Amino acid sequence: MSTPKLAITCLPWYLAVFSILIALLAACSTTNTGESVENPINKEIAQARTLEYFTVTLAGLPAHATLSLESPTPGSDPLYPGITVPCDDNYQTDTGPVNLQVGYWVHGIAKGQEVSYFDMIAHVFDANGWSPQLDVRGTQRNLRGYTRDGYALIAQLNIVGELSLTGSSPCFPKANDQTSTPQPSTIPHPAH
Repeated sequence: MSTPKLAITCLPWYLAVFSILIALLAACSTTNTGESVENPINKEIAQARTLEYFTVTLAGLPAHATLSLESPTPGSDPLYPGITVPCDDNYQTDTGPVNLQVGYWVHGIAKGQEVSYFDMIAHVFDANGWSPQLDVRGTQRNLRGYTRDGYALIAQLNIVGELSLTGSSPCFPKANDQTSTPQPSTIPHPAH
């Protein structure tokens, strides 16, 4: 399977800046479905939905693949459990909307198959209409996908061959930043 080909278009700088500003303003006031932050999701819903998208992605990999907070490289730090961060990206407010960010390492990849697994994830993103956007810099690869309901999914193959999957929810009010459901430390392949 090959990584989806992405079209690159050039805009005058002022149109590109204007487009980015509009997208940033819209990102914290509505989700991609137009749902207002005043009628939002909460952390528990965001976590469950992100894990659903991870399971869909995992289903596109061989059955021995799993997701884990623990690094596949012995001695490396684990990924953080799900955290919420301000949507305004300036970390200067305790009251504004937040989003949930969750990350896992992909386990069960045979040595030398890392790019193949990354390409399988790209295929899943494309097949599900998650608007994949690829960035390759040397041996490091990043793939961003955006779901119709406002979630961002990121697959990253780092320079040492470790593959991770990260998700970010749409924004929701800081008051809804609680959950009684702990994040699992591992996610098994759905075939098991």
